[in-house]
Amino acid sequence: MKLFLKSLFVLFTIIQIQAQEKTISGVVSDENGLPLPSATVLVKGTTNGTQTDFEGNYSITAQVGDILIFSYVGYFTQKITVGTSIEINISMKPDRNSLDEVVVIGYGTTRHRVKKEKIKNANQLVNKTQQEQSNVTQALTGQVAGVAVTNSSGQPGSTTNIKIRGYSSINGNEPLYIIDGEVSSKDVLENIKARKVSEVKVAKNFVGQALYGDKGKYGVVFVKTKKSNYIIPDIESIENESYTKIHENKFKTVNTSPLSTFSIDVDKAGYSNIRRLINTG
Repeated sequence: MKLFLKSLFVLFTIIQIQAQEKTISGVVSDENGLPLPSATVLVKGTTNGTQTDFEGNYSITAQVGDILIFSYVGYFTQKITVGTSIEINISMKPDRNSLDEVVVIGYGTTRHRVKKEKIKNANQLVNKTQQEQSNVTQALTGQVAGVAVTNSSGQPGSTTNIKIRGYSSINGNEPLYIIDGEVSSKDVLENIKARKVSEVKVAKNFVGQALYGDKGKYGVVFVKTKKSNYIIPDIESIENESYTKIHENKFKTVNTSPLSTFSIDVDKAGYSNIRRLINTG
């Protein structure tokens, strides 16, 4: 009888522990170990969810046995069952088929197949369905690798922050905004309806600085509205630029080439000028 009661007590304790919520944290990254900002983490069957920060970190409350769903644009969705561990790190695999998207032309209908490397290094926006978003910053969320769009207060309608991986950090300055060829601001961008935009590109790493110097070292967001004839720079060609190394000719030293003809001629001409100046006053 005592053994039965003891077993029943242990079983009840285990069930009670499993029913308690705990905080699960970890990092969401791609197959190369690079963090994925703004990836979605959701407890299956609930509205309990969160997004990763600029460094791919997340934190969410869940119970043992709950299923966490990890999703990110261009990657396969992963499902992980919560166990006893409070740390779950996820390495997401790219979905090659999902990269067959509307690229660079914004909200048109032409489709291009693009390589994952180009999406990570350069540029672009966005799936056609994003035109339903109220503004451009919302349409950028989770659509461009290396670009994190976060809400400053977590409340609808509050200010958004845009960070571009490269020279900047999560605490760094914001990128430069170019709208229809003119330097603008994030406030202006947030007031532009997504349906009025024809093209958006994001310049990251050294490209922004190559185009705009120090002003662009934190990245550049290019926006072209449908009413504009502005042509956004070809970011891919800038990224692929290369230059031939310049080889300097070595100077001849006095030991190896004493009194060269050129130096003698220059000396003669120089002294002739001095003599002429002295003679003529």
